[in-house]
Amino acid sequence: MDIAIFISALTLSFAILFAFRQYNRSKERRALIEKGLDPSLINIYSSKLGARIFLFAGIILLGIAIGIIGGITLAAVFKTPGETKEFILLSTIVCTGLSCFTCYYLSRDKTM
Repeated sequence: MDIAIFISALTLSFAILFAFRQYNRSKERRALIEKGLDPSLINIYSSKLGARIFLFAGIILLGIAIGIIGGITLAAVFKTPGETKEFILLSTIVCTGLSCFTCYYLSRDKTM
């Protein structure tokens, strides 16, 4: 029951975000047309920032997932069932930090 509520809330939030984006996009296109500009020549959503945000979010989420899996594996290897939470927390923090460093390395200026 709880998972059904979570999935429906997640679906509803994505639908609301999509509708908000579509509404604002059509509003901006109408403003361009009113000013006499051709909206097909100007694509206001083609920026490298959007792609990079998804890349960085993917790297961070991958670091969190590797941290959780690594924490469970470490707890199983060291045979400490009572300290599983601590291993998961520690490895998640470490792997998330490494993924943040990776994001910084990818986003830094290449001319240095």
